[in-house]
Amino acid sequence: MGQTSGSNQLRAATAGTLTSHPTPLTGVLPCKEGETLLKVFLLRIDTDGALGGETVKAGRKSPGPPMSTANATGLADFGVVKPGKYFFDVQLSGASAEKYHPYVTTSSDVPKQVDFRATLRIVPIAKLLVVIIDRVAGAVKGAVWRIKEPADALPLTGTTGVNGLIDAVVPWDCDAAKVEITLPKGKRVAKPAVVAADARDAPPYPVTIRDEHWDPAPAKLLAKAADPPVFLLEASLVKLPDADDETGTKARLANLGFPKGDATRTQRSVKAYQRLHEKKYAGSGLLADIKAHLTPLHDTI
Repeated sequence: MGQTSGSNQLRAATAGTLTSHPTPLTGVLPCKEGETLLKVFLLRIDTDGALGGETVKAGRKSPGPPMSTANATGLADFGVVKPGKYFFDVQLSGASAEKYHPYVTTSSDVPKQVDFRATLRIVPIAKLLVVIIDRVAGAVKGAVWRIKEPADALPLTGTTGVNGLIDAVVPWDCDAAKVEITLPKGKRVAKPAVVAADARDAPPYPVTIRDEHWDPAPAKLLAKAADPPVFLLEASLVKLPDADDETGTKARLANLGFPKGDATRTQRSVKAYQRLHEKKYAGSGLLADIKAHLTPLHDTI
């Protein structure tokens, strides 16, 4: 997740996603008392999870007075209303505004004497984040990149800054990406010196991949490569769980090179993280103790 720009392009992309799920209506039930009732549910489009504590507006001619959604169900119960065409809008809170695209106003006809139930679906902001580094883990500045897939990413092209970062918004249901990357001219990978292993030393973690591990060696291939080097990055994309629960914390820990597993494996990984990133040499090994440090480190690269 990341920041939303609120630009016309971004809103158009959001509208396009919502158009593929055009009807907010999830059920119309007869109203026993002969009145028209209006209930609005606010859910995530990707998980159907309820969004509580957010502001929903529903009114005729234009979105009416605000109502807060319930935490457990995402319900905003407007009670007895007059039938007619209603306009629905959502105002996200500060924290949610950083996670979800702005909602595009939706309308629907509310008939007479029914229990009208509408579902407003919020689209999460999904980001493709790639860091280009050299063989000594230094960020590569000035790499020109172009996203070939998905074609509706925003932006589609750019140049890495001092952090070597490629940062683009992609559709929430995107499952693959292709990025063409042109390195700065002269940014070549030199063949590393062969270092003899000492049997007394524990193997490094993560394991260092050396030229001699490959056949043919990358250095030989690069010697014939064009300058500036151009390569195509193809990646499968998997949705990362929210950082709010244990599953999301473990996934972020694993993405940074600390493997997840049973309770013992997780505790060892947390202690290794605390030692490396927090400089705590007697860490607790508890996931809860690294969450506040881990989430911003991972999610902002």
